Amino acid sequence: MRKQRLNYAIIDLLLTTVVISVFLFIPLPRIPRVLAQYEWVDTVNVYHNITVVETAIRTITNTYDFPIDVKVYITGTVNIAKLASYKTVANETEFVCIENGDVIRAENTYSSLQPNQNLVFDLLAKPAITLGIGETVTIMKKVEIYMVVVPPPPPPPIIIRHALDLKVIQLPAIVYQPFQPTFKATLLVINKGTVGTDVTIKWWVTDVEGKADIQGTVTMFVDVKEEKELEILIHTPRIDGTYTLHAQSTVPTVVVAEAKFEVTTIPVWLPLTIIITLIMLILTLYVLKKKKS
Repeated sequence: MRKQRLNYAIIDLLLTTVVISVFLFIPLPRIPRVLAQYEWVDTVNVYHNITVVETAIRTITNTYDFPIDVKVYITGTVNIAKLASYKTVANETEFVCIENGDVIRAENTYSSLQPNQNLVFDLLAKPAITLGIGETVTIMKKVEIYMVVVPPPPPPPIIIRHALDLKVIQLPAIVYQPFQPTFKATLLVINKGTVGTDVTIKWWVTDVEGKADIQGTVTMFVDVKEEKELEILIHTPRIDGTYTLHAQSTVPTVVVAEAKFEVTTIPVWLPLTIIITLIMLILTLYVLKKKKS
């Protein structure tokens, strides 16, 4: 009994494999791009000094429920040297044109003929000046009807968003001159956008009146979600007072950060006086200690 069940299971597996293989390897039928095609022969009797005009000689109606393209082209001609001009026109579109026995336009396509819309063809033939009593001219054409191939919609555009944050994270509160001719400040740049980008930062220092005294510019690359520190070297202003460090990103977007600091001048003689005072104090203590001993 178990052996019989095993055989049935193997047979079911084989059948399933065959069915899956059929669906995988046998191509499914596709709607052909060329929906229809047929021959079209124009036989025109032309006479001296008589222009032949035939309206609505052929009508093509879109019987499909989707737009179609209609292509008409010449496949052969007989005796066209007897023509001064010949045209096949439909819906203000010229498909075939012959001038002085030469084919000027051999084909054309009418695009997107909508469902239930008609393409009505007219014919115009003018004989050559040298034509005698009358001649027969034949123009063989072929008509092909195509299904309009609609291109797939373009992919959604990639949204590039630039967003920065800029901060002054390190700056001395007081700068002493002349002992600190320069000092350092640290800026923090945070890229909150969707792409890495070059960031251009301009910085400058202003006094209490808003006059710019010192300035500089630097560019650096900051990746997505990266926090990058930028250390700048600032020359100490020569005049005591309150100053403001301004930092501004100019590319790719504008962000501003500010921080204040003080500049104070220490007289040159003051450290020397302190040193002399300390030396005298040490000597005094030494002398007193000697006297006690």
